[in-house]
Order: sequence, then C-alpha cells, then structure tokens
Amino acid sequence: MKQDKIGGLVSIAVGAGSLVEAAILYPFRLNSTSGDFVMPGVVGTLLVVMGLLLVFVVKTPPYEIERADRKARLQMFGTVVILFAYWWAISELGYVVGTLLASFGLFKVVSGYGWIRATVYAGVITLVLYVVLIQLLNIALPTGIFTF
Repeated sequence: MKQDKIGGLVSIAVGAGSLVEAAILYPFRLNSTSGDFVMPGVVGTLLVVMGLLLVFVVKTPPYEIERADRKARLQMFGTVVILFAYWWAISELGYVVGTLLASFGLFKVVSGYGWIRATVYAGVITLVLYVVLIQLLNIALPTGIFTF
C-alpha cells in the first residue's frame, strides 16, 4: 500500500475520532453554530474529506523515501521529549515556567541556537504569551508552584 493511501486512512481515522468528540460536545452548545463542538467538527470534517481524497482521488507518482540523517532524528526525538516534558511542566511548574523551559529547549534542539540567543528568544516568547493570554485575554492557566 502506498504511503499516501496509509496517510489517507490515518487521516480518516483521526477525523472520525474528532467528529465523535464533536458529537459528544454538541449537547453542551450555546446555540446551533457556536460552542465547543465547532472546532473538532470542522477539523474532523476536513480530515475525513482530505483523507478520502488521498485514498480515492489523488494519484501520486512513485517516489523513494529517504531516511532522516542522525541529526534530524535526534531533533525529532528531542522535540517529542520536550513536548511531553512541557505537558508535565505546565501542571507542576505552571504555564509561565513551563513555557519558558519548553521554548528554550525547542530553540536549542531544533534551531541549534546558542545558550544566550535561545534564552533571549524563549524569554521574549514567554513574555508575549503571558501578556496576551493571561493579562489581555484573562485566560486561567495553571500557576503551579509559582504565583504571578
């Protein structure tokens, strides 16, 4: 089976899961066009439609898949590890500290920036997200062991 067909089937499966979640959230809607069900419904529909197109319509020429080199594999693995650590850090350390550490790690692993540049960029991103999400939009995010 071609990679596109496998990708299409995976897309259909994930889209179906998203549509099931939208159906579960539908009873809690504010009205028929707004509520928590809209985003999973739209994304699920798009995933199913695009998956069906990949499986039944798109004809791609044969191609060879190149394996990622060692550095790229380590970057991908490091990114996944950092995102799982971020998931943990948000609940334990809070949004601000978790975001600072995760963005620093991502700048180091993915871009290969030096310590100073990665620290500055992580600080800027964390500050901007803090101001927009917490100060301007008043979104309640976990504070963890630190309170701001």
